[in-house]
Amino acid sequence: MPLPAIPPPLAQVGRRRFAFYPAIANIRPNEWTYLSATWSEVLVRNAKTHEEIVVPRRFLGDFSRLDSPVMMVRLLKKLEFQGGAVIPAQPRVIAMPLRTANPSREPGAPAPVVAIRLERSGSRFLKLVAGGVAGCVLIISLYRGGVIATRAFYSPAQNGRMHR
Repeated sequence: MPLPAIPPPLAQVGRRRFAFYPAIANIRPNEWTYLSATWSEVLVRNAKTHEEIVVPRRFLGDFSRLDSPVMMVRLLKKLEFQGGAVIPAQPRVIAMPLRTANPSREPGAPAPVVAIRLERSGSRFLKLVAGGVAGCVLIISLYRGGVIATRAFYSPAQNGRMHR
């Protein structure tokens, strides 16, 4: 038997009006009443337009204990009302055209493309370590029978006598 959903703190508000902070974008006025909740969503109604929306519980924070002038319910993320659903607001970035010193360019023409140079992320320390390892490998290979042979070579003795 499934357990009933734990009521959100917003249920304590009852039928009193409250406002979301920050306000949900694209829907006005910011005055709401609590209707019901499930384990993942809260259903609220706009007090002026009577429009009902569902707000995911993961975005709801705490609420103010004071009623002056209206109770505030904190949202953990900026939300926007879009296409009948409440979704996290996406910051909009508007690219501004560059001002050029070329007066012959038409005012409506697109701005020139500017190359962006990325800085190198290589570290001097890593280069130094790589050079040290390569040097050690070279020195070890020279001493292990390469140009600088430090090994003694032995041959078997014949007729009980050693050869030099």
